[in-house]
Amino acid sequence: MTNTIPSKAFTHSGIFHADDVFGAALLRLLNPNLELTRGTAVPEGYDGIAFDIGDGRYDHHGKQKKVRSNGKPYAAFGLLWRDFGTHLLDEEDAAALEHELVEPIDIADNGGTPCLLTRLVSDFNPYLPATTEDFDAAFEDATTWALGILSRRIDSMRRVRESRDEVRECMAACDGRVLVLTRYVPWKPFVIGSGYLYVISESPRGGYNVLCVPKSIDSRESVLPFPHAWRGQPAEVLHTITGICGFTFCHVAGFLCAAETLEAAKQIADLAISEGKDFAYDK
Repeated sequence: MTNTIPSKAFTHSGIFHADDVFGAALLRLLNPNLELTRGTAVPEGYDGIAFDIGDGRYDHHGKQKKVRSNGKPYAAFGLLWRDFGTHLLDEEDAAALEHELVEPIDIADNGGTPCLLTRLVSDFNPYLPATTEDFDAAFEDATTWALGILSRRIDSMRRVRESRDEVRECMAACDGRVLVLTRYVPWKPFVIGSGYLYVISESPRGGYNVLCVPKSIDSRESVLPFPHAWRGQPAEVLHTITGICGFTFCHVAGFLCAAETLEAAKQIADLAISEGKDFAYDK
C-alpha cells in the first residue's frame, strides 16, 4: 500500500468515464501541480502512478476483480480514494463520501446502474469523429468540472465537522425542544434524533429563521411540522391568527417560518409546540 501523494499520473486516452475523470480530479486536488498524461499504454519504466489502465493497483480491468468488503466493485476512482481519501477528510467523513459519491460512480463503471454524475461526465465526450487532441481537451474540461464538485463537497463536510462543538454547546444551553444558534452553522447531523423540534438562527435575508428538525438526515419529513393553518399565509394573516408581531412567513410545506426578531422566532416555536401537543412526535 502507498499513500504518498504523486507528482505524476497516467491514464488512458480516448473516451473517458466518471471514474477516470473523478480520479484525475482527486489527484489534482491533492497536488495542483500534478503532471497528468493520457495515452494508449503505460510507458515502460513510468515513475508516476497509472490509473484505469495498466492492470496495476489503480486499475480494475484485470481478471482479478477488485471489490470492497461489502462486495461492491471498485473502479479507478474508488481505488484512488481508498488510498488518498484520508489525506482530505478524517476516516469517518472519508467513509461517508465513499458511500455517497465514490461508490455509485464505481458501480456504474462496472456495468451497474448509471448515476447522474456518470451521465453528466459522459456528456463531455466529443462526438465522433474526433481527434486525440479533442478528447484530451474535453477530458481537461470534465476534470475541472469534477474538481469543483469534489472540492466543494469536501469543504462542506469539513465545515459540518468544525461546527459540531459549537452546535453542541448551544444544545447544552437550550431547553431540549427549541435550539437557538448564536449564528448559522450546519446543524442537522448533530441535532436530528436529539429531541429538539425546532432550530432558530439568523437568516441571510435578515431577521430569523425557525426550521423544523427532520426525522432523518435524508428525510424532508419534520418531527413536528408547523400547523396547516399557518402555511402559505401572508404576514398580516399570520399576525392575526397567532398574535405574534413580526411573524412574516410560513412555508407552504410547513418546515420553515421566518420572523423579524429573535423574540418573535421563539414565540413561533413555542406556539407551534403548544398547538402540536397532540401530534405524534417522539416525546
